[in-house]
Amino acid sequence: MNHKLKFNIVLISGIFLLSGCAGYDRVLFVTKTNVGLDIDDTPPTAEITIARRELAIAPTYQDTLGEEKTLPLLGSFGLTGGAFDPGISSVFAGGDAAVILVTENKGDIKWDSSLCLGQKPDARGPIKRFWHWITFTDYKKIDARASPRAFYFATDTSFGVKVGWNGTGGPYPTSLKLGYNRMELASPPVFIKKGCKSGRGGTDAETEWEVKVPSFFASLDNKGNFLSESGVPGPAVSGGVTHVQFFATGAVAKAWAGRSSVKKETFKRMAPEAAKLEN
Repeated sequence: MNHKLKFNIVLISGIFLLSGCAGYDRVLFVTKTNVGLDIDDTPPTAEITIARRELAIAPTYQDTLGEEKTLPLLGSFGLTGGAFDPGISSVFAGGDAAVILVTENKGDIKWDSSLCLGQKPDARGPIKRFWHWITFTDYKKIDARASPRAFYFATDTSFGVKVGWNGTGGPYPTSLKLGYNRMELASPPVFIKKGCKSGRGGTDAETEWEVKVPSFFASLDNKGNFLSESGVPGPAVSGGVTHVQFFATGAVAKAWAGRSSVKKETFKRMAPEAAKLEN
């Protein structure tokens, strides 16, 4: 079995396992951004463009005791300037952190991204449903509250020239990236517990269930200036590159997103024209 076939099997298996759970007991949130040249053989890609791809697979609940039916996710991408002085920004968040970032500070707000349901949801994916069926397992009697749940959260960023080899092309590179390229992935588990917080649900706490995902927050701010002092591309570079990334989960993500300065700057990146109207 050659290296490329092994790689494809592992890749397909990983996507199948993640997507098989996504939409039931976990969320899958992925973005991929390219500004410049991107040539790759896995999957076959050749583009010179500004490209942005976003994917979210999340459970949707029909019996929520409120208007919202799905858990919160937030993704944004911004590009300003020209080819020689680009300004690139991105925001990638979920859970309480996502709600905090888009909520105006008006008084003492207690952010809560959970949903309150009128009955316990069946969060089993197709694979787990089949396994319980053939093993005659009563899933309602399974208490998974004490079991740890994996939280997959990753970003991959390159700015400049990136050449990669995976061994299938011999002495020749199998990928070439020139410019800005970033991929973000989060697959947080959905936690389910009995009873909703005060004021979130109805009157019968025994039949209410709360669903929630952990907070996560990743951001990037990249500014480049490759212009001469006369304002045209030239050897006398007046600036350079400023590259800042942030990556956090849990309480750190919530605390960082709740800082007024962070909320203000993040909103500027996501909606610059709207931010001007609020100043």
